[in-house]
Amino acid sequence: RTLFAVGDEKQSIYSFQGARPEEFARMGTLFRERAKAAGAPWQDVPLTLSFRTVAPVLDAVDHVFRDPSRTPGLTARRVTDDGSRRNTKSSSTDAVRHAARRIGQAGLVEIWDTETAEEPSRPDPWLPLVGEDSDVTAAPPAVRLANRIADRIAEMIGSGETLLSEGRPITAGDILILVRRRHPFVRPMVAALKARRIDVAGADRLKLSDQIAVQDLMSLADFLTLPEDDLALANVLKSPLFGFDDDQLLDIAHNRKGPLWKALLDHRSDHPAYEEAAALLRDWRRRADFLPPYEFLAGMLERDGMRQRLLARLGPEAADSIDEMLNLAIAFDDLAPPSLTGFLAWLRASDREIKRDMEHG
Repeated sequence: RTLFAVGDEKQSIYSFQGARPEEFARMGTLFRERAKAAGAPWQDVPLTLSFRTVAPVLDAVDHVFRDPSRTPGLTARRVTDDGSRRNTKSSSTDAVRHAARRIGQAGLVEIWDTETAEEPSRPDPWLPLVGEDSDVTAAPPAVRLANRIADRIAEMIGSGETLLSEGRPITAGDILILVRRRHPFVRPMVAALKARRIDVAGADRLKLSDQIAVQDLMSLADFLTLPEDDLALANVLKSPLFGFDDDQLLDIAHNRKGPLWKALLDHRSDHPAYEEAAALLRDWRRRADFLPPYEFLAGMLERDGMRQRLLARLGPEAADSIDEMLNLAIAFDDLAPPSLTGFLAWLRASDREIKRDMEHG
């Protein structure tokens, strides 16, 4: 039987897919020794040709890690006291060097100064404690870096800078921002891009329960399972599902003598929006009693047009979280007796993440 394994220790630079360089080296050594003990042929084939990246970027990466003192944690090699390099459980003897398949194509590596926390300046004692002229709350480093990156991207797009490999102006979809950790940098980065009206897909992994669309649907499920939950109903009415404003909610809720649900029913003839909300919620309560979670959610989102309302308010990126919630509803139907209450409890306990396809995000 033939064993064929492909890997690159440098892929571990951000713990890519949980990669660990020491395990990569250990298993390579193990398989090599077993093959030799069995008299089977063994070949170490270096894969140094990159089909995606241009030469200047590859050269910059290789240059950084040419110094042995920078390789711990990147590869399985270790540095001795005198600075020389030795291998630990590794079959390779030299650092990987990459060559570009895209010969002759230009590239650029910019190295920026690190953004550090600034000491707040002493405020004028005559100014208010919080005011426009006071800089006691300087922007944190993550926000300043996000703004710098967003400004650079806006400049590239706004100036019509050419993407030479495609022979056309650069667009937002050509740019990928890699981060070492998803928090706390991702949120200010996305906010900075949106503030400049630059299209952004958002993070590649999202916590499902943090998504507004999912929170709105969970509030709906809370109300349907317990109509006396006034907070859940208020959230639903103000959500994109119905779009009530504060005045409408106050009109219904003020001086009520019972639950908010009863107040909505009592006021349903006062406004077309109240009538629609009451009718849909009564219908959903009826269907939620006997339909499995997936059938109920799919019908509410598609047949009743609630998906369109959510996407119109929250943007097309909300589709990923809605679809993942539907996928989980299908999975739950196979795990337990289908009920909206059970699905809601299971969903909250699961603490799921969404992995998004950034090529289509």
